[in-house]
Amino acid sequence: YSRTEIKPILETLDVMLNMNISFNMYMFHGGTNFGFTAGSGGSDHFQPDLTSYDYDAPITEAGDLTDKYFAIKNAIKEVYPPGSSSVKRFTEKGDYGTVDLKPVISLLKSPIGSEPIMSEYPITFEAIGQRYGFVAYSTQIINPGRDPSVLQVNVRDRALVLLDDEEVSVLQYTLINETPLPSTLQPGQTLTLLIENLGRRNYQLLSDCTKGLISNATIDGVNLKDWKVVGFPLNSEDIEQIEEIANEVKNQTTNDTDTKLPAFYYGEFQIPQGKVLDSFLDMSLWGKGVVFINHYNLGRYWHVGPQFTLYVPGCYLKAYPENNTITILELHYI
Repeated sequence: YSRTEIKPILETLDVMLNMNISFNMYMFHGGTNFGFTAGSGGSDHFQPDLTSYDYDAPITEAGDLTDKYFAIKNAIKEVYPPGSSSVKRFTEKGDYGTVDLKPVISLLKSPIGSEPIMSEYPITFEAIGQRYGFVAYSTQIINPGRDPSVLQVNVRDRALVLLDDEEVSVLQYTLINETPLPSTLQPGQTLTLLIENLGRRNYQLLSDCTKGLISNATIDGVNLKDWKVVGFPLNSEDIEQIEEIANEVKNQTTNDTDTKLPAFYYGEFQIPQGKVLDSFLDMSLWGKGVVFINHYNLGRYWHVGPQFTLYVPGCYLKAYPENNTITILELHYI
């Protein structure tokens, strides 16, 4: 998370103002990378960007004025005295309470996956025509080797390693490309790598920005073959379908649906009568995943930080008495 101290800003600003130099400031007003548009930086190693594009700017992503804003304003005022003016420091925010969320269905058992593609060897997101979201790669264990066996594979960008739909490890591009498998590994078990695209570079060539399984996967040096590849782009139509399932489950006395993680959770809330305001969604008690409000993709959350709240623009919300919906894909834990 980018932080910039005010002292060097004011020092540079003072020089430019006294030399009558024109300038602009970046970032002056913070923004938000809604959906899967955050991208990534890093020329030497992969650095996925946060959902927030606030950048410690003088004006926050929610339009609030910071101490930095007023320091800059005062510095300019010393050189160019303004007329009388007043500004509102904070925009109004809505506190809409706690939303009760119920499990809906496991991602891997949900009907929103693309038509499965069978491939002898791994193929990328781009090869199946998918730009963002998740892709599941599944194959059968044929002949476990050592005890414990070691899985080796290169992924972009982050992979949940599941054995018979139970998480056993996590792999991440440029950080971790191998993991031991449980000593109970048996022939016939299903190995699944659920890979998440964390964002392509915001600059430089995109020649090395393919996503997914980008090499052959091996167990103890032996290639794994015959992969079933299923995409989960998580577009608005997918979320509508998950909400339909949530409403069906809500009307059942018992829920026999598989809700094993990674899984979708769903809830509804009403805004009190009156003006619809911007707000923030606190995800600090969750693990890692993606949040949708009224089918709008707010972006990602992750317990490792530094971002624990997601900005919710008032224009995404519905006024009383309509219901607002929250759909969450949680990858790890509740």
